[in-house]
Amino acid sequence: MNELKYNLTTDPHLNFSEWYKEAKEKEANHDAFSLATSGKNNRPSVRYLLLKGHDDNGYKFYTNKLSLKGRQIAENPFGEMAFYWRNWGRQIRISGKIEALDRSETKSLYERRPRESKIATHISKQGRPLESLDLLKEEYFNAKESLKDEELTLPDHWEGYRLVPDCFVFFVYGDHRLNERFHFQLIDNKWKHSLLYP
Repeated sequence: MNELKYNLTTDPHLNFSEWYKEAKEKEANHDAFSLATSGKNNRPSVRYLLLKGHDDNGYKFYTNKLSLKGRQIAENPFGEMAFYWRNWGRQIRISGKIEALDRSETKSLYERRPRESKIATHISKQGRPLESLDLLKEEYFNAKESLKDEELTLPDHWEGYRLVPDCFVFFVYGDHRLNERFHFQLIDNKWKHSLLYP
């Protein structure tokens, strides 16, 4: 019997929403997640990002599309997110296909960012070699001065993405490593759930 506990239902999107809401009360960085991607060479890389929205269509984040992760997504549009909530003893893994958001949706979020963050986005050369931190600061303050009278618009390299899940794993830490794992897989457009050994 595939018993569901911890307020889990047969809808993994609803489960995520409920756990995410509770994690907000328990964790300092509840919206931080690791994102694993790999390019055509099949060599994986992973980094931490912040979740910028979620619904039944997917889980959103934003980045420089010219960065390593952006290039990997272009070559191999699949990835996996992992949320780790240490204080609460919970994890969620979400895997699926990654797709670019509609440009208007990306623009909408960009326009809500503080001006200082917009400037940082404009000078972003994410992942490229940097001579020194002083150079980065110089580029930032030069851009801040040169753009002070301009309305900042969405730069071409800044992209929004959505991970569209086909698999979730909800993980609860237990005593003596008897952890509980609840697996949800999308099969024929229906979510099927099962238990996994820890």
